[in-house]
Parts: sequence; C-alpha cells; structure tokens
Amino acid sequence: HEDRTWSIQPTINWQENTNVSKHIKAMKQEFYKTLSSQSSIIDSLPYFAKQLPYYRRLSAFGLANSLKDSLQLKLGAENSRKLKGCELLEKVRKNNLLNFSN
Repeated sequence: HEDRTWSIQPTINWQENTNVSKHIKAMKQEFYKTLSSQSSIIDSLPYFAKQLPYYRRLSAFGLANSLKDSLQLKLGAENSRKLKGCELLEKVRKNNLLNFSN
C-alpha cells in the first residue's frame, strides 16, 4: 500500500498450482525440520540468513525478532532461551494448533 503496509489476498485454488504447492510443502518441511532440533528455538531463528536476497533477509530478521519477543513475553526471557524446537513443536501438535497432515 502507499503507506508501506501490506496485506495478503490468497489466490483462489492456489492448492491446484503444483509449483506453488511444491514450494509451500518444501518450506513447511524445512520449518518442521528446524523445529524438530534439540537446539533452542531462539538460537534457530533466522536473524541473519545470508543466503536470502536483501528484502527477504530483512523480513526474516524482523520475523525472528518478533517471534523471540513473543516467546519472551509468554514464557519469560530465561524459559524462552531454554525452550527447544522439538518441545515447542510437541506443544503445538498436542494442542492441534497447526495442520500436520501434509
């Protein structure tokens, strides 16, 4: 938008586009792989993803900091630092917060 904000407007039947579906599935698998690790979720966040182009790297940095801040507000600084990706993934699965069927 002119004020530099943005909004998402999903494409109808995006699931039928095999190229889009393939990329989303690959991103989802990589996300689950990252979450399944034994390392701290905060340490796994993409603060600097060198392989990404500038604006994607900037977005990843913003997202990483936002997620870190949200975890720290919810769990406290020390507990959020100790939280492992696999523990977070298990809590999400247990509470059925995401669709894990694909």
